[in-house]
This record gives sequence, structure tokens and C-alpha cells, in this order.
Amino acid sequence: VISISPPVPLGNAPAPPYPDVGTTLAGIRAAADRDAVLELVQAGVRTVARRVGLLVVKKEGMAGWSCTPEFGDEAALKQLKIPIRAPNLLTAVLSGSVHLGPLMGTFAAPLLRVMSKPSRDVAMAAVRVGDRPAVLIVADELGDTMLATKRIDELGRAAGDALLRILRAKRE
Repeated sequence: VISISPPVPLGNAPAPPYPDVGTTLAGIRAAADRDAVLELVQAGVRTVARRVGLLVVKKEGMAGWSCTPEFGDEAALKQLKIPIRAPNLLTAVLSGSVHLGPLMGTFAAPLLRVMSKPSRDVAMAAVRVGDRPAVLIVADELGDTMLATKRIDELGRAAGDALLRILRAKRE
């Protein structure tokens, strides 16, 4: 008989089974503004990752928005301005794929100054509003990487839908 045990989370990473995020997803879907959506995304990702950072995507690049204390100093993150140079790993993530692996590429150096010592399995996913990337989710110290990336993607999709709804309501 072969016994397969669940993966052991690294450090202080959240361990499965993860709390249900149904309430968080409902909150995202009902949120009235961008800040409320992003706060709920960060809280939801926090259920599967100890270190969470959010960066907003702008025309000229990305800017730090918020992070958990374990991710790094939030004031330092908010000072980040990371140009998006084509094409690289970040381009794929911003176009809708989920990345799981080490931080690499031109955007990694400024992010590493805030994060310091990420694990080899950092998850990144974009919140897309319609066909445009709006927010980059960066999560580290994941418990179960497969379940964590699935949840991060689910939260990102719900946030994208909510932000699109909010944007359309402002236009009316």
C-alpha cells in the first residue's frame, strides 16, 4: 500500500484545507468600488498564500498598490514603478495566463527589493477588466501550489468581472 500525504506547506504558508471563499467572492461581486474589490482580493488570496502583493497596471507600467506585512513594506511597494517591457514572462501573465515559479525578468529586480527572499514558487495572475489587464496579483509562500493557483485565478476572474461592472456603472 502506497500512502500519499498532502504537500507540506513551506514556512508559515497556509495549509489545506483552505477556508471557503464564497463570502469573499460574493463580496467582490457586490463591491461598490475598486478599493473594496482589491481589499477583498488580497484577503481571499491570503487564504492560500502568506505573502500577497497587488500592483495596478497603468499605460506606463505597473505601480505598487497594497501588500500583506509579510510581503514587504507597503510604503516601499507603493513607491514601485515598474515599466512593462515587451515581451517577457509578465506579458504572458498580463494576457491571462497564471505563472507559478521563480520571479524572473526585468520586473523582478524592483519587486525583489520590496519582497526579499521569495520562494521558488511565486504565483502571479492578472485581474483583467474586459480584455485589458488591470491588476497583477503576486502571491508567495503558498500552501498547496495547485489549489492556491486555482483560487488566485478564480479571485482574479471575479475581481475582473466586478471591476468591469463598476466601470460600466460609472459610464452610465
